[in-house]
Parts: sequence; C-alpha cells; structure tokens
Amino acid sequence: MPDDLREFIRKAEAIGELKTYHGASAELEIGCLTALNWRKQQRALLFDDIPGYPRGYRVMSGSTLTPGLVATALNLPQKSTTRDLQQILRTKLAEWDR
Repeated sequence: MPDDLREFIRKAEAIGELKTYHGASAELEIGCLTALNWRKQQRALLFDDIPGYPRGYRVMSGSTLTPGLVATALNLPQKSTTRDLQQILRTKLAEWDR
C-alpha cells in the first residue's frame, strides 16, 4: 500500500486517474465537481489552493472511484477489473478469518 496520501496522489497521477483543480471554492465548486465526477466515475479529484483556507490545505474526493484507484490504494495489480478486485478481496478476507 502507499505509505501516505502524498504517495497515493503521485501514483494516481502517474496512472492518469487524478485531476487537480486550483482555486476551487469550498462553498460553491468542490461539492458540485465531486458530484458530477461521481456520476461519470472518471477519476479522483484533488482540490488545492482553496480560497479562504491556509496554503497547503487540500481536499481529495473520489479516491476509490475506479478499479485502478482501488488497486493503487491496496497495492494490487493495476490492470485489475472490478471482478478481479472482488475476488482478490474475498480471498484476502477469507485468509484473515482463519
């Protein structure tokens, strides 16, 4: 698994599953963009330079929206399909129950 969120962000960006927005309003835009992105299930969104918040304060949404992002978060094969991920997770859960 990625060591921290920064590493996850780098990996998600490397596989083309992260879109970064700079200067989006917390009150007006972040929620709307997140909802629209969720409907299309496109990629994770990272909001940076949010007006009214200290520099470095960021918000991420949709971090597990696609099979590629789930695979990245769990350090599983990148080309995994939803079905592959379900099987891998079922197997892991069964191992943990033993």
